[in-house]
Amino acid sequence: MSLAESFLATFHRNHAGLTAQVFDALPWQDSGGRPWPSSYDWLVSACNDTALPPGPGLDLACGDGPLLARLRADAAPVARPWLGVDLSPDELRAARQRLGAQVPLLRARAQALPLGDAHLAIVVSHLALMLMDDADAVVAELARVLRPGGLLAGVVGARAEPGPAFAAYLDLLGQQPRSAHWQALRFGDRRWHDEAGLQALLAPHFGDHLTCTRLTREERLRPEALWQWCLGMYDLHLLPPESLPGLQAEFLQRCRPLADAEGTVLHRQALLAFSARRR
Repeated sequence: MSLAESFLATFHRNHAGLTAQVFDALPWQDSGGRPWPSSYDWLVSACNDTALPPGPGLDLACGDGPLLARLRADAAPVARPWLGVDLSPDELRAARQRLGAQVPLLRARAQALPLGDAHLAIVVSHLALMLMDDADAVVAELARVLRPGGLLAGVVGARAEPGPAFAAYLDLLGQQPRSAHWQALRFGDRRWHDEAGLQALLAPHFGDHLTCTRLTREERLRPEALWQWCLGMYDLHLLPPESLPGLQAEFLQRCRPLADAEGTVLHRQALLAFSARRR
């Protein structure tokens, strides 16, 4: 297990289901102005294509199963069986509680899926691909298990200009030394975060069959609520726990001159949603 995988296993052991709690009911707007109740719903919609080949679908890095639950409940034009894969046994236990015994759930790395060649019609993944080691190996493995014409659809983090309060947070975070064990940790591959990088990453197996849209949202939050949102991400958990109270106090102090009359600050977020067809 790599250092990144070790961190992710530790985080999800301690916080199983947290990603779903943060993103499950978070609304977004795509590049065309269409609203989405959540980023999970964009992925469900991407799967509703009658031109896709028959066969099962896979939720890669399924966590505790919020996307699988939506996919199974969706009245799609083509019904298909779904299965889930995750690296975390703790998330898979939570997924089993959510989904019952009908959905196959497998513990595996994305770079070595326990599935046959051309077994799947669809692979979906929510906020996980950009964290994985060896992105080229991940893409090659997904191409191996997908049928010709099969769909890869994902939501990943996108580069975005942060609001002033989150910029202050990032500045403070950059000044903090990580816990000794996580000093050398680096997540994933930057090519996942923009359309040009995605095209280069996917081209060997998916050609130019790529479509992308940005999912964006803005909201005003009290600084305390923004700090709680930050705790749902990975970065603060790379720091020594004893540093967090002081960091929180400094962050709230920096937010005071940025707040409006109601005491809220602007928070801006962006994701990149994409779909690609297997050649």
